[in-house]
Amino acid sequence: MRRFAILPTLTTLGNLFFGFMAVVYVLKAHSVAGDEERFGMLIMWAGWFIFIAMVMDGVDGMVARLTRQTTEFGAQLDSLCDMVSFGVAPALIIKILADQQEHLERLGWVSSVFFVICVALRLARFNVETDETEQSHRDFSGLPSPAAAGFIAALTILFIRLRGAHSQEFAGLPRILKPVINWLLYTIPIVGLVLSGLMISRIRYPHVAKRLLRSRAPLPYLVRLILLIIVVVFTRPFSLPVLVGSYILVGMLGWGRSQLVTRFLGHESSDLED
Repeated sequence: MRRFAILPTLTTLGNLFFGFMAVVYVLKAHSVAGDEERFGMLIMWAGWFIFIAMVMDGVDGMVARLTRQTTEFGAQLDSLCDMVSFGVAPALIIKILADQQEHLERLGWVSSVFFVICVALRLARFNVETDETEQSHRDFSGLPSPAAAGFIAALTILFIRLRGAHSQEFAGLPRILKPVINWLLYTIPIVGLVLSGLMISRIRYPHVAKRLLRSRAPLPYLVRLILLIIVVVFTRPFSLPVLVGSYILVGMLGWGRSQLVTRFLGHESSDLED
């Protein structure tokens, strides 16, 4: 067997570990679904484990480049780990939360299965189409699976925190918590279907980490960081869904703008020819 890069591999396996922990905690939550407090604690931990897996997934590539140990083995291992952390784990969350509303059980099945399938297709396409060129790593074709999983995890964490809304951070919220919770429960399977479609789409999404880390202009980087902190502070307790959701909307709005520009310029050029 050929030697493989130990440090990047261990970091990638950290992604798998936390993804597996998310799966374990979702299954534990399912077993205590009648106990609202324990269910909430377990399913919220599953969401946080997905976010930790996202961090590990972002770090492993950086570690590989810093140690100059990027290998084909690491790329394939990364996709296998992503399938657990950002495919199976969030799909189970979709299914379990849909089960909280009896009439959403079938939709939960469809959404969770479709989510897993689209993650597998997304990862396979990424492996086939991505090469070593710089441009290949600046943007993604289709929504990255960590972002899709992160949005499901963010909604889950928010849902549980709203359900047990006794903290001071919710003191300013009036009696709208129950409708908000019900709305979140209704939308999560639908959100799963939308995210699935975005993952297998050809919409371009920026590789945020690489663009920020490789930026040679410190001032714009500092400005973006300050704006990010301001958004986090002023959108609490909705920071996680707002941040991940904003990234998802960036790609969709960019795609919509490009479609409008293409159609407008196309009509304009045809008019000039006439």
